[in-house]
Amino acid sequence: MRVEPIDAIASMRLAGRFGFSGGYGLVRHGKGRFGFYHVYAGIYQMQTSLQGKFLSKVAFYTPTNPRTTAQQAQRAKYAAAVGAYRALTDLQKASYNKAGNARGMRGYVYFMQIYLRTH
Repeated sequence: MRVEPIDAIASMRLAGRFGFSGGYGLVRHGKGRFGFYHVYAGIYQMQTSLQGKFLSKVAFYTPTNPRTTAQQAQRAKYAAAVGAYRALTDLQKASYNKAGNARGMRGYVYFMQIYLRTH
């Protein structure tokens, strides 16, 4: 499969972990593909265990998007929440930041949590 230049993303992070030289590789966005076929090409996930962090290879899959009415309603609700946050004044955002920090999260995440639960 040929990787088009617009789809290619420079990737050095995985190259160093698998013993490759410090050169650039090409990764197809969303498919985790090096610029060449190699046994280590694929999608990787960082996992944490009691022994520490490690990379594991995930089976390739193409996610589905069923576009159900419930999914579309949730997306519209989320878009409305983002719009409502953008409409807040700096003073209101500061109060959400303060309340969110007290709960161990950012103000934006705290606002989204409240908005999505109440609407």
